[in-house]
Amino acid sequence: MSSSSFTSENYYRRRRNTERGTPKEKIVLSMKRPMEDAEGKFDLVAELETLTAQHCEAEAELGAVKVIDPDWCKLHEKWMLDD
Repeated sequence: MSSSSFTSENYYRRRRNTERGTPKEKIVLSMKRPMEDAEGKFDLVAELETLTAQHCEAEAELGAVKVIDPDWCKLHEKWMLDD
């Protein structure tokens, strides 16, 4: 009378799997744990200030670069002046 689907072994296997959680619950928990670990360790304002300072430095370096427009007549390349 006992069916193979309801044996004590299958019952305990199903029970053990439900205690572990569904695959969706496992994924949610695996994503939640790193966020909980990082909580309080990341300061958004400080990070923004650092990035702003780096951006200002890069802008200053870019401003120091001078582009020289060549004198094509001295280079004997007058055809470059014709548009």
